[in-house]
Amino acid sequence: GQVLQTGGSGANPSWTTVAGGAFGQVQYRINDTTYSNSNTSNYVTATNTYVEIAPSSSAAGKKILVNFNVSIYFNHNASDCSFQYIITRTVGGSTSDIYTSSNTEIYRNDAGNLRILQPIWYEDTPQTTSTVRYGLKFRNPHSASTITLNEGTTRMLAYEVN
Repeated sequence: GQVLQTGGSGANPSWTTVAGGAFGQVQYRINDTTYSNSNTSNYVTATNTYVEIAPSSSAAGKKILVNFNVSIYFNHNASDCSFQYIITRTVGGSTSDIYTSSNTEIYRNDAGNLRILQPIWYEDTPQTTSTVRYGLKFRNPHSASTITLNEGTTRMLAYEVN
């Protein structure tokens, strides 16, 4: 929670407390387990695509910033292909959906295949000091074309914001 700060020209450096808005702990994880879904109604849970963090405080203002850099492959030959996702939060074995994207947030409306690396950000206030697991579920709500997650490597980060 502190940084080494210069005292100016000719002065000794000193340790000082970091100003508000700085990051506390950071957790990082990568995954390349491939998941596919061609069902327009049902979500597939990407069980190995998650990041965990144990917040240092359960205070109401304690925030966790979650980032998924998701590798997505649109395998379609017709129009209207979309990657709709749900961010899940698991605490103590209990999982809940905490964010659902719009069905056109990551969308393609022309024929052809596409591979992208898509950043997904979410800010959460879990109000616990227990380990929190953030994960993803996904589907293609627009057609039966196959969407593949992690055809490349997906990187996941969780930042504790002080």
